[in-house]
Amino acid sequence: MEHHRYFSTCCGGGEGLRAVDDSLSIEISKNRIRDAIAVGVEMVITVCPTCESGLLRASGRLVNQIDKFIEVGSLWDMLDQSLSQ
Repeated sequence: MEHHRYFSTCCGGGEGLRAVDDSLSIEISKNRIRDAIAVGVEMVITVCPTCESGLLRASGRLVNQIDKFIEVGSLWDMLDQSLSQ
C-alpha cells in the first residue's frame, strides 16, 4: 500500500479514538481500506485486534460504495489455517 512500514497510517482505532470520536474513527478506517483497494487486495491482515475490528467495520461500511467487501483477518488466524491444512 502507498503508506506502509514507517509511513503507515492509523487504522482509526488507535489511542482510543473510537471511544472519543466514533465518526472520525470510521472515516480514518475507511481511508485505510481505500488504500488497500487501490493496490488491488482482497484481504487485509493485521496482528492488532483493534485494527482488525475497525478495518472490518470500515469494509462493511464501504460495500455499497465500492461494490466489494474487503476481508479483514488476523495474522494468527491465517497462521492457524495454514498449519491445520
